[in-house]
Amino acid sequence: MIILRPDPARARGAVLLAAIAFSGVISSALLPLMAMVVHLLVLAIFAAWPLARGLAIPLGMPRAARFLTKLATLRYGVFADDMGRVAAAWALLRRPTDGNRDRVEDMLISAEAHKPLDATQLLARGLMSAARGDATSARRTISAVETFSASSTHEDVFRIASDYLIAEAASRGDWRIVAKLGREPRRSRPGRFMGLAAARILELEPVSDGALRWAWLTSGAPMSLEPILDRALTRLVGTVDASAAEPVELPVEASPLSTAMMLELALVRRAPGLVLAADVARLGRAWDRALGEVRTETSRRARDLGVYDVEPIVAGLEEDARRGLVALAERSKLDLGALSAQDPPSRTLEEAARVQRNSTLEALETQVRALRRRLDQKRSLPAIDEWREWDSIHATAEAAFEVGGLSLRRVAFPSIHVDLCAYAVWLANERKERRLAHVIFSWLLIQARALDDAEAIRLQERNASATMG
Repeated sequence: MIILRPDPARARGAVLLAAIAFSGVISSALLPLMAMVVHLLVLAIFAAWPLARGLAIPLGMPRAARFLTKLATLRYGVFADDMGRVAAAWALLRRPTDGNRDRVEDMLISAEAHKPLDATQLLARGLMSAARGDATSARRTISAVETFSASSTHEDVFRIASDYLIAEAASRGDWRIVAKLGREPRRSRPGRFMGLAAARILELEPVSDGALRWAWLTSGAPMSLEPILDRALTRLVGTVDASAAEPVELPVEASPLSTAMMLELALVRRAPGLVLAADVARLGRAWDRALGEVRTETSRRARDLGVYDVEPIVAGLEEDARRGLVALAERSKLDLGALSAQDPPSRTLEEAARVQRNSTLEALETQVRALRRRLDQKRSLPAIDEWREWDSIHATAEAAFEVGGLSLRRVAFPSIHVDLCAYAVWLANERKERRLAHVIFSWLLIQARALDDAEAIRLQERNASATMG
């Protein structure tokens, strides 16, 4: 029996030819698929952000919004991952009742847990607060975005923050805020239109119909902004204007006590923007006359009854008068100290100014002392909570300085400067939160310049420069 054996060389050649043929067939079949994959990747890179902005975010799809934005490396480069978290939080805002909201928030928070605090994190946290319905927290958080340096953050973070604040202020009818934010260089085209519309509504500056319509047409969202255009064109004012306020008129024939009580009631009923400083000073003098009459009348009646110490009786009314003046001044952002320095002098106004000054200063110093105790005990908080504590102190200080004026700032700054500077140094050196430290140093520098404190200015200029970026 003859057995034919294949030639090994020919066998190897046949196998090689078969492999080449097979690979050719597979390659010809896969080339269209590979080309399609390449085309899809290129399309994803170029169209990722438009898809996220125009589809995933409006439809409330946080995971898709984050995924697409992370692909948008041509637009965001090294900031793509950070902007992905912003896009996801923005999508949550569009669908706040999403049952997966808690899981998405946990995912976003855990993704930033080990990163230094920056403007991007604040924007994402603010949008999440808005999605939960906490408008006040969202407004405070997003308002703080602009205090962070732009050197390590994509410009879209500031633009999105500005657009949110403009829309939120417009929803409350606070057109002055809209006009202010609309003039900011970081606002978007819709934000610019909203700023012009607000200026037109409040008649803050001349805005022609043509300029307003052109800004509307080029806003990129003319359909959604058409109601604002119509309102601006018809000048339907939706907020109070302090320039339109008039002094309160009261009956001429009334007792001093009745006059003081009626004037206070009239001012309390007015919107804060319509309360005139002159009327508050007038109220202080009205209480002087009323308390003087009450003291005289009470003393006369007390003598008839054999009672000689009437001060405890009058003291309660004096305390009520002081508290009423302080509450009215704080609500209307008025400095009682400045009012009490005007002629004619008012004893009640001076005492109310002292109460206002002491209470605001004590509130600020109490917060700063609590911060210093925590710092001495080396108790650290998560980065976002460190910012919240700073933001609370900052808000208290700004409110106190607005009401108490330069005199209160001059008294408060030396004591809080040392502790807040130490806190910022600790944040920068120990916590590596250089961006938050830079925010605090920059604020201290502003206060030092306002007081012309040369030594503090030099110190905070060095600190702010060292933590820049």
